[in-house]
Amino acid sequence: MLISVFAPEKGVIEAVTPPYRAFKTANDFLMALGKEAIFEVEYVGLTPFVSANDGEYTIRTDRLLRDVSKTDLLIIPPVYGNIADGIEINADAIPHIRKLYEKGCSVASLCLGAFLLAETGLLNGKKCSTHWAFLDEFRARYPGIEVVDGAIITEAGNIYSSGGASSLWNLILYLIEEFSDRETAVLISKSFALDIGRNSQAVFTVFKGQKKHADEEIMKVQDYIEMNYNEKMSID
Repeated sequence: MLISVFAPEKGVIEAVTPPYRAFKTANDFLMALGKEAIFEVEYVGLTPFVSANDGEYTIRTDRLLRDVSKTDLLIIPPVYGNIADGIEINADAIPHIRKLYEKGCSVASLCLGAFLLAETGLLNGKKCSTHWAFLDEFRARYPGIEVVDGAIITEAGNIYSSGGASSLWNLILYLIEEFSDRETAVLISKSFALDIGRNSQAVFTVFKGQKKHADEEIMKVQDYIEMNYNEKMSID
């Protein structure tokens, strides 16, 4: 089974490397259990060398995305920094992702990689997950997609998506179990010290709804309390 990890321009290095390493490690455990290594893992990108984060890292891709005519699973990590800029700099990848899906490829987005996946139109009318802090931005940009609040993993046919940050590991483990077996996924979770059973990112959510109003005077009070919470206050 061919696993292609897309390395986006200005991708988040902490999200680009985990699926590559996890599927490679899955092969090691499969062979240790006397089974056949079933995953062929590669990095694909728009250029031979891709700059990650703010340029601190460089990823050498195995193939250009435009040269990939067929793969079994394409994984889409998030971009670093401004989302709109990240989408623009990776715009050339969108038609290639859509074409691979139409040829039968499964697609998985990690964290804010859901924004790149959404740009393809493949999520229209479907459900997906993304980082809890970007739910409102996602809904505003893609009203035709149902983003599931708090979900760690969302599956819509052969399209998968994960919650934010380290929650991407839960989707990686899920995919390893899906395409190999439970035993291998559990071994990887133990080796990497990961919680394989977590199904919600709600525990990490910071409630932001208390400022969704139009009362300027109340907003001033809220801002004052937030900046001076460590001081003794009076109603006056």
